[in-house]
Amino acid sequence: MKTIRTILYTMAAMLILICGFLIGERVANFTVPHGKALVSLSVIDSLKNIPPVIVYRTDTLEIIIYKDRILPTPEPTPEPGVLLYTDHIVNAYSRLIVRDWIRGELVKREVDFTPYLITKTVQEPYPVYIKTEAAKAREIRLQAHVGLKVSRRPGVEFGFSAKQYYISASYDGYYGLTLGRKFNLY
Repeated sequence: MKTIRTILYTMAAMLILICGFLIGERVANFTVPHGKALVSLSVIDSLKNIPPVIVYRTDTLEIIIYKDRILPTPEPTPEPGVLLYTDHIVNAYSRLIVRDWIRGELVKREVDFTPYLITKTVQEPYPVYIKTEAAKAREIRLQAHVGLKVSRRPGVEFGFSAKQYYISASYDGYYGLTLGRKFNLY
């Protein structure tokens, strides 16, 4: 009867340890850092499908009348007695050049008018992801552990571990103390 009880306690202790390890592994390692949130792929897809906002705006340009401009100085031409007067207006929206050939009266006139077409393009919005450093996990300085001893004399073990060293105590009818050093195998 005592052996059956020992076997059942041992199996229950092993089952509890295995379940605790599996549940603790899933819960402890997957916490979202403070100030951050998990985003599903559907949210990212919806950001990519944002339609552009196009605003149509019509502005009337101010009509400018140039009065009392200084008369241009005449230039000589190959024809005798004919003088060439050239005047121009250039701004951000157009260029106007007027050339007059005069021999006492207007002989010939050329008007060169070039309007500038200003186009604006609308770019579709897209999400901009800013590269940031990942939040560092808090350094674990001190860990504790509890376990059940499975042997001829079942017992309990508990202890503390730091970066490299650990200390644990056990009781299985007798008291025990273990000091050790941790290391990686792979």
